[in-house]
Amino acid sequence: MYQRALAGYEKALGPGHSNTRMASKSLEALTSLGATRPRKRDTLLKILRRK
Repeated sequence: MYQRALAGYEKALGPGHSNTRMASKSLEALTSLGATRPRKRDTLLKILRRK
């Protein structure tokens, strides 16, 4: 889901745009949390959905 959103940002705004970079960093954070820290991952997902 977030990978598709990132691809949309890159297509619409370009890879150097601040929103694209923020989406990329968010995806990176979610990927690094993975299944090892489900509570933190769920908290981050809630925060990202608010934006």
